[in-house]
Amino acid sequence: MESISQTPDALLPPAPDGAALDSVSRARWFSRLLRLWSAHTSRTATTASPTATSLTSPDLTAFVLLGGGARGAAQAGAVAVALEHGVRPDVIIGVSAGAWNGSYLAVDPTPARARALCDIWAGLKTSDLLGGGWWRAAVSAVSGRASLYSAKGPIQMARRYMEKQTFEELKTPLHILATNLITGQPVLFSSGRLLPAVLASSSVPGIFPPVVLDGQVYVDGGLLEWDACAQALRLGARKIYLFGCGSIEELSPRLSLPHVAVAPAKNGASNGKQRLAAVLQSPDLGPTVGANLLEVLERSWDVISQYQFRRAVEGLRASSASVISIEPMLPLQSRPLDFSRSEGMIAAGRAAAEATLHLAATTAAAEAQAIQIA
Repeated sequence: MESISQTPDALLPPAPDGAALDSVSRARWFSRLLRLWSAHTSRTATTASPTATSLTSPDLTAFVLLGGGARGAAQAGAVAVALEHGVRPDVIIGVSAGAWNGSYLAVDPTPARARALCDIWAGLKTSDLLGGGWWRAAVSAVSGRASLYSAKGPIQMARRYMEKQTFEELKTPLHILATNLITGQPVLFSSGRLLPAVLASSSVPGIFPPVVLDGQVYVDGGLLEWDACAQALRLGARKIYLFGCGSIEELSPRLSLPHVAVAPAKNGASNGKQRLAAVLQSPDLGPTVGANLLEVLERSWDVISQYQFRRAVEGLRASSASVISIEPMLPLQSRPLDFSRSEGMIAAGRAAAEATLHLAATTAAAEAQAIQIA
């Protein structure tokens, strides 16, 4: 794994208009991206073997903040509850949306600052991050650009809320994970300028343009999210709070079955059995689903998010670390690129954290009592 500790002299592309990369052809760009996804999904929990870690402090507590786009609001709510319960991190590791939350909290991880972070999320509008909206995305798609949206919105948000300019100014050590699109390796930023690291970590492929630093091309750290967890182990953390951004359990009705025309029953009614039979008997080898493109992409995001979170928990627990994992269940309309529904997601994050921490406290008390009796 490559680790960058030097301060980047300049934030090179992404340009505000999201122009395509000059040095890497579009075909190679997508090819590398597909290989990264394939490599990630083939990872197993064995990569978290304790023999690969350097355990130095049995009391070290790490907050690992994973990614999730606009759902980072739920993570902010969950972290606020943890801090209100007296949990304080010795180190914070952030990925994508977690990099934004982590860079704000690492200035001074207190309940008051966490609640201020929630207020920032609650005040966001989708236009603050995405600018021109879907019409701009459509123009970018047909213009051959490297992303649907420019980095202008995220840069403006960072300049508005990022109080510290370098990692060294933070009260709590912070590590930010990004993916090197050229080498296909995870990269951890832990010193130097904050803004380039946060932008690189949250440059969702196809949504925001890649970030070029010192001749290397970086995209969202969520592609190789496990390495954030592995970093907590390498730093010697024995107590790890793993904060996801949440996912939606409920399946959209329009994704439940392929969309085919079904003749009404003789009595004018239609039921599930009739619809299923029509699907099975259809001569069309490629029936379509009733969901639109956005619903398919969002469901795919949920599937990936849930899978990655489960594997991260499994991997961390295989290392014998104490793991408190918090993954909020979100309202149905909690879309990854919709920043207008933060209040509901914050509430979901708080509820998930309260339930998880209560269960952890109850379990610890029962185990302590059992030891005393023994």
